[in-house]
Amino acid sequence: MISTTDGFRTLAKANTEIDTPKMSPDGSRIAYADGGTIHVVDISTEESQKVADGRMAAWLDEDTLIVAPET
Repeated sequence: MISTTDGFRTLAKANTEIDTPKMSPDGSRIAYADGGTIHVVDISTEESQKVADGRMAAWLDEDTLIVAPET
């Protein structure tokens, strides 16, 4: 969920659970872990896509995620 002037809105629904969300440096996207996969959701469009397998991610820059592999 993200806060808006009208309250909150849901950006993505989890397959299992959303874990370790990380906002992109420009604030336009959020990367999050969900059951062994990494997804990125665009805040303005609310479109989410799987981008990698892993347990957590961190933004290196606007377009690059570093992903920790599933152990």
